[in-house]
Amino acid sequence: MYKVFIDSLAVYFAKNDSKFKNIFVEETKIYKVEKSEFDVVLTKILDFKDQNVDKLVFVSESLEVLWQFFKSNYDVRIAGGGVVFDKKKNVLLIFRNGKWDLPKGHLDKNEHIEDCAIREVEEECGIIQPKIQEELLVTYHTYEYQGKKVLKQNHWFLMQYEGHDKLQPQVEEGITKVEWKSQTELDVCLQNSYGSIQDVFDVLKRRNI
Repeated sequence: MYKVFIDSLAVYFAKNDSKFKNIFVEETKIYKVEKSEFDVVLTKILDFKDQNVDKLVFVSESLEVLWQFFKSNYDVRIAGGGVVFDKKKNVLLIFRNGKWDLPKGHLDKNEHIEDCAIREVEEECGIIQPKIQEELLVTYHTYEYQGKKVLKQNHWFLMQYEGHDKLQPQVEEGITKVEWKSQTELDVCLQNSYGSIQDVFDVLKRRNI
């Protein structure tokens, strides 16, 4: 299964609908599509993107072909980022474009994704040498940049930081705040964040991290 956030609309691509029938509300739209109908996917996304629909599900036996078709309509960019905890279990958040976010950034040519994630955390937050514990998940979201439709593929890593560097937001990247947040503060911040970031923390909660 694949999940993509297009603005506030969560779009799922799955092989069957068994996972969705009992857990999604009536407003969720589920469509079964054949190979000859893949163009319907793009039409339905446009139809529902600005309506009161939270989730849109496309089901196809040819899931990987459908996913490749969807990706072919975008400029795919790969990024790495981190969920960084300190010794007190506070988590490192950035504030950019009016929302709380996690540090992340684009993969450079010939760069390993783990190195990318560490570099971006260091650059965007001003800390040095956070340590990767494990990879958590991959999220997808779309946006427009200079007239192009972009699909960002974010690889998220769990990180531990034990230093005492002064936090420094990377202002040239539009970051105005970098702050350590307690679990209580985090819940408030996530109310002003993105669906893909909420998914990252949902994974942490399910794994009791």
